[in-house]
Amino acid sequence: MAPAIHDIELSVIKSKIHYNGLPHHRVFVDHNDTIRWLYPGPLSIHFVGISPLNCPLIQPSASPLTATVAPDSRPGLYKYFVALLYMGEGEVPRILTDDPDVIVNPGGGTGK
Repeated sequence: MAPAIHDIELSVIKSKIHYNGLPHHRVFVDHNDTIRWLYPGPLSIHFVGISPLNCPLIQPSASPLTATVAPDSRPGLYKYFVALLYMGEGEVPRILTDDPDVIVNPGGGTGK
């Protein structure tokens, strides 16, 4: 099976980061899959502890931020940290943060 691309569109609703329109996020990936975080402003991703990706810190930059799941990453749950610059209309710009999950599940699926 060919590696998949997982697009994660970030948005802000009532001062909370949303992922593809949802307030909580967990992405299920397989080895060699690609994750793309999409946001219309500055964004940074950092894995807490061990990273399943080919790089532990994705440098802040314009969207999209892209990384590939390492072929030797161990199955399991990985926490990561998201920081983005939110500039709501008529609001003071501020940095919002969150800590969603990546689950490496060789063979695919959601584990359900």
